[in-house]
Amino acid sequence: MGLGYGRTGTNNFATAKFIVDSNGLQTGATHTTIQGAIDDASDGDTIFVRPGTYTENITGKDGVLITGFQASEIADKTLIVGKVSMSSGRFKLAGLALHTNGDYCLEATGTGNIQCRSCYIEATDNDAVSNSGTGSITLRLCTGGVATTGVKVCQNTSTGSISFRYCNWGNAGGSTVASTASAGGIRIQNSELAIPWSTSGSGVVNITGSFFDNTAINTSTITHNSSQPSTIANSEIASGTASDITITSGTVRATNVRMLSSNTNAVTGAGTFQYGQITLVNSNAINPTGTSNDDVFINTLKLNTALDEVYGGTGQTTYSTGDILYASGSNTLAKLAAGTNGNVLTLAAGVPSWAAAGGGGAWELISTATASTSATISFTNLSSSYFMYLVQCDNVQGDTNFARLRMRTSTNNGSSYDSGSSDYAYRIMSPTSSSVGVTSSTGDNEIILSRDQGGNAANEKYSLSIYIMNPSSTEYTRIYGFGNMQDDSTDFFQQWFGGVRLSAADVDAIQFYYNSGNIETGTFKLYGLSAS
Repeated sequence: MGLGYGRTGTNNFATAKFIVDSNGLQTGATHTTIQGAIDDASDGDTIFVRPGTYTENITGKDGVLITGFQASEIADKTLIVGKVSMSSGRFKLAGLALHTNGDYCLEATGTGNIQCRSCYIEATDNDAVSNSGTGSITLRLCTGGVATTGVKVCQNTSTGSISFRYCNWGNAGGSTVASTASAGGIRIQNSELAIPWSTSGSGVVNITGSFFDNTAINTSTITHNSSQPSTIANSEIASGTASDITITSGTVRATNVRMLSSNTNAVTGAGTFQYGQITLVNSNAINPTGTSNDDVFINTLKLNTALDEVYGGTGQTTYSTGDILYASGSNTLAKLAAGTNGNVLTLAAGVPSWAAAGGGGAWELISTATASTSATISFTNLSSSYFMYLVQCDNVQGDTNFARLRMRTSTNNGSSYDSGSSDYAYRIMSPTSSSVGVTSSTGDNEIILSRDQGGNAANEKYSLSIYIMNPSSTEYTRIYGFGNMQDDSTDFFQQWFGGVRLSAADVDAIQFYYNSGNIETGTFKLYGLSAS
């Protein structure tokens, strides 16, 4: 091979057919320019480029591969400053660094296809990649950067495509200029990119398994304004204070996307957002007018105003203890503040309200206590809200034989119980087959509730009902009741009793106990009958 355009001589020392060295001094180099080697190459040939800087514009040739010798050090070893273009056929590059030089790094026109693998591409003074034809540009395992404000990574202006697969792209220049697709498509797969993207005309962006970090430039990652739908799947988007996606018109479809925008609206615009399995990390809402959805997951929902009822909210911003929500009109929720103790919920003019219990015939369960080897069973907070109280005792039994059930009252809500020698009077009647036995006292320190002595064997238990009349009155508090029991000899008895607290004072607590031992078992239920 004689010396000529871009040639240094014959390669007599290597198996490579074409070797390019910019200084022409390396033994075995066949060319000093990449274009010279391409002109001499044929379909299927590989051109090896030694480290150096090659400032030239290159026109590719179908079936030819250009590769750097030291692909692991391409950033500063094998650099092409200029444009690589292709108008027909398929041209390949690998292991090279490409910088703009007033024009694109890569340009496909016509039916040209460019495949770029393991290259570093930097937009220094112009947009980096352009496809204006029906062919394609495929970037695989490439890294890149935007070094200057005002330039973008790529543009696709015809029916062809630009693809990013397993790529990583930085934005040291802080450029907010979006890479564009006005026709055809930009495809992004398993890549990490710090650049915004936009569509117009019939152009689309299709994204799978990728991460976009535009927090440094606070610019929407996707701006869609196309007649054709763009898609995003299994990806994560961070746009800083800007919305992650802006849909000016058209449709964006998203599935399993995590959105990190801190803007009030993670997605905004007048277009349509069709989505499923969306996670909003910092934002509050998705607001395109044509939105349809499947599931949205929100880590922390923060709203400046209450969420309207028609969107599943309450329309309320504050609540107090006991508030109840109800529909005060069509699609309108209102709060009903808690009533006073003893009130009941009623309906007036079609809406609920609180009112005093009426009719005087409804017992309200207030409290339940279950004995389990208990020294006493007590009920406190008796009040004027109830005219009468009922204590229903079921299967009460002491743990000591020959014991009687007793009770006392309190006027300090159970801090102490009245136990003076003349505080109470009582009478108990228990009929037998031939007579009625009576036990009574006109002055005692307790009210006895069983004339006969209870047993502690199986089934020797006492069930009784105790009525306490108007304990909040300044009159004497009176009790009466009845029950049945089996005593320590297993005899069965009916019991009727009555008693009185011999003092005109409010009673607000009562206590039950045995004169000996503990209350082994038994259930005590306190009911109240409304005072009005």
